[in-house]
Amino acid sequence: MKAIIGGDLPLGPSLGAYTSLETAFISLLNAMYGLNMLPVEIPLFAKKAAVEYLGAPVGISEPVAICLGKRGKALFLNSDTLHYSYIDFPADAKIILFTAGIEKSISYQSYLERKKLLEESLQILGKRSSIDVTEGELRNLPSLYRRLLGFAVRENRRVLELRDALKGEDLEMAGELLTTSHWDFSRNYEAGCDELNFVVKRAIEAGAYGAKAVDAGFNGHLAILADVDNVVQIAESVLTSYIQRFNWEATYHIVEPVDGVSVKII
Repeated sequence: MKAIIGGDLPLGPSLGAYTSLETAFISLLNAMYGLNMLPVEIPLFAKKAAVEYLGAPVGISEPVAICLGKRGKALFLNSDTLHYSYIDFPADAKIILFTAGIEKSISYQSYLERKKLLEESLQILGKRSSIDVTEGELRNLPSLYRRLLGFAVRENRRVLELRDALKGEDLEMAGELLTTSHWDFSRNYEAGCDELNFVVKRAIEAGAYGAKAVDAGFNGHLAILADVDNVVQIAESVLTSYIQRFNWEATYHIVEPVDGVSVKII
């Protein structure tokens, strides 16, 4: 078998580069051997490969987005049930994916520790998922558990509100939700750092609708929501200010929703 696998995701840790390779290869095997895998099965196998063979604590959202992405559409996913739907992404908006170049903003070990504490929090409350927890029930938890699980509970609500904001093309509200999410993440999930916080503040000052750290803060990646007419100006302004302040090799990419992995057999 000879195969060519291509893509335009930046190489290196995070940004879905590793997961995209796994997803592409599984999709190739599915097509070549007629395995008839369901659309959501391929992301599950990609996650399994990353966790069990690479030791990377990846979630399901990356492989789902890589496999099921559609041009011009935002993907709404319930990670518990794997039910998904598509939302038109506003044509007058772009996403700046800013890479702060930080060698380590939150370690994998720290991520696993937080994950373990969240699981313990759910056990204390007798709940299956954070989706089943109300903010009122958080008062029954010790302080650290309450902060961590509280972020997850509020984030679940914000995702629903963001979905509705995108449906209504309310970019101001969408940006506010992203920024609120970032500060909640930084303060209560204890995963922020000066560099990430600086980019969020500077992006807002430069005219962005909102910004937040993504991918649990690994390696300092952030998503900045901006107006299509000002996106380059905002990105350059943030990059210039950041480089003047911090001694990291930062960069950015202007991205948009596109079709997910595809296979062509010649």
